[in-house]
Amino acid sequence: MSTNHPASASSGAGSQAPPASSSDGGGPTRITISEAPLVVQQNPELQRWIENLVTSQANQLANQLASEQIARAHERVASLEEETVARARAVVDVTRKAEAERKRGEMLQKKLGMYQKRKRTGTGGGPLSKRANTAKGKEKASDSGPGTSGSRHEALTTDDDNRMQDIGDNGNQRNPHSQGAAGSGTTGLDPPRHPSSKPAQNVGGSRHATKKKASQIHRLLNSEYPPETKPLKKAFETHIRLLWGMVEKQSVPPTASPAKILEFNQRVSSTTNDNAADTANANDPPSEMDLTNRQAIIPISTTTISPATTSQIQRYMRGIEDHVISYLRGSLARAGLSEWRPDLNQTSSSLYNSLHRMVAIDNFRQAVIGGGYDHMLQDTHYLSDSGLLSKFYNGLVHYRYLKRFNRNAQDPGSVEAADEMSPVYKNRERLAAARRKFLRDNGYPARYRQLITTKATSDDELAPDEAQTLRGKQIYYIKTRPERSPAVNSFIRRIDEMREQMTKFGSKATVVKRIRQPPPPDRDVDHQTSFLQLPRNMPIDYFKPSFYNSLLPVLRCKVADPSVIALRPNTTDWFDEDDPDLRLKSDKFFEKYQAYVLPLYKIPSDELLAGIDEPSSEEDISELEF
Repeated sequence: MSTNHPASASSGAGSQAPPASSSDGGGPTRITISEAPLVVQQNPELQRWIENLVTSQANQLANQLASEQIARAHERVASLEEETVARARAVVDVTRKAEAERKRGEMLQKKLGMYQKRKRTGTGGGPLSKRANTAKGKEKASDSGPGTSGSRHEALTTDDDNRMQDIGDNGNQRNPHSQGAAGSGTTGLDPPRHPSSKPAQNVGGSRHATKKKASQIHRLLNSEYPPETKPLKKAFETHIRLLWGMVEKQSVPPTASPAKILEFNQRVSSTTNDNAADTANANDPPSEMDLTNRQAIIPISTTTISPATTSQIQRYMRGIEDHVISYLRGSLARAGLSEWRPDLNQTSSSLYNSLHRMVAIDNFRQAVIGGGYDHMLQDTHYLSDSGLLSKFYNGLVHYRYLKRFNRNAQDPGSVEAADEMSPVYKNRERLAAARRKFLRDNGYPARYRQLITTKATSDDELAPDEAQTLRGKQIYYIKTRPERSPAVNSFIRRIDEMREQMTKFGSKATVVKRIRQPPPPDRDVDHQTSFLQLPRNMPIDYFKPSFYNSLLPVLRCKVADPSVIALRPNTTDWFDEDDPDLRLKSDKFFEKYQAYVLPLYKIPSDELLAGIDEPSSEEDISELEF
């Protein structure tokens, strides 16, 4: 079998005809199939033509496959964005329903309060009060004992109480015989309660839960979640700080970009129009390059955190692998977010914030499942509890960090300053506890311990010459408290000296971690404490008389208790074990020394205090603080 050489056949776009092999007669040469390889081998020009033909066909096929893959990727991104918006709308609907249920619960709570008020006063004209008045009238008329109309009134009132008690604080009808997870109407985490047991009472004596203020609706109390979920809460807080880019403890939530919020609102509103399909076709979906640029959403790499860091937050973040952070970036990009920044100027139920909450909870679950938080979380039993995670989220983002955000907006830099003071206050707290323990363990009177409170404890600062040490430890200069008397200063220094003595010769449990000394006289700089708020209800001799007498009467009344004297006056020997005053009770000690101490102080008289109104709010009290 032979064939003509395809001299005139077209090989595709841009290809040329193969070179012809002519015979002596000038016409095309007929060759057999078995001769074709030899002819090709002997004709280099024909070989190049065949190679070009194969390359051209391969390029066409590769371009076609790449175009199909890009088209499918665009379709997938568009469908994911539509799905995200649909989920966000569903979250908003659920939030609105929950808000309606909350308002209904508040209305029922008001009705319950009105009913209880009518029942207590016996007024109001309602059927219950009429019944109560009738029963009381029958009791007076018959003057009978138990078991007559009085018992009937008591039974009727008890039934009404039970029916009203079945209406929970959230406005949901509850079964009094099933107070467990199914009957609570909230999270399903409350412990079961026996039908005959009394309702739980709060600190104020009311049998109903304390209603939160509007500004504290998302405040999460320890009693509102199981204790075993604290590691989950800590891991979720680390996750939120990671998404927000808040690595430092002093970090303040950043402000959401108005341009990003506007872009989000336009994207959401465009999908609700009737011509949503035309809009989707007119606007090109995000390209592959756009998705690549969004990989900078989380500006943190855990590998850059120093292993020697002392920050607990940074240690937690360092344990998160970089591949988990890469997944989080991709997850936010697929949700259409170029940055994770909730808008703290909006409500928690806004569409923009609802999307952030949904995305944070979803990718936190995926990160935990992927092992990103194994160094913090071992028990993942509550990971599927969406209600609990939503409580954690709202409590962290829309209460705790919202307070920091608002405080910093009102007074820039105040949050960072407060965070820097927090460790100093903790040191004062630990020092005061150690001093009280020393006095208690050694059997000294309780009135001595009344002088040792956290607010009455001086803070300290590192000596300016950091090379100055004593016994290998750096020296800290004690800052003075302006209100404290010289006798109390000497008393506290003596306590520290005895504690240090026990460190040398006694138990290791009394180790003094810092060497605290008064500043040298030649460095008469301002060593006054940074915590000027006065302690309350202190023994009267805690205060320097001149300082106490300079205060306003209402403040003098609050900061000192003139019925308690802690130290024997005109002496420095307060720890002599042979001193009989150590065995005197506080009231006897006061009677013995009041004539020596009280004349030094201007104690407000009862007539003066009678004309002073008590502060009616926290704001009034704060104005009195020194």
